[in-house]
Amino acid sequence: MELKGIRRILDIYETKTMEEKLKLAIDSESVNIYIENGEEKDPTHVCYWHIEEWEEDPEVAISIFNAIDLFYTNPKELLNKILNN
Repeated sequence: MELKGIRRILDIYETKTMEEKLKLAIDSESVNIYIENGEEKDPTHVCYWHIEEWEEDPEVAISIFNAIDLFYTNPKELLNKILNN
């Protein structure tokens, strides 16, 4: 992850509205957890998986399920786990 993205995640991590800015998008081909930066800026991608990844290695699904669970139950812990990897 590039430094700019890490700084953006750290900025969000410190705000009270972090949960409001963290978004989840699931479709038939991908799972994307990202930070919404407004209409004029691109989102900051936190976690992204494409169908090819979990078709190639089904164990990736465990990471996806854990990330989705943390997204709903403890978004700060999700960001903390990503930043510490």
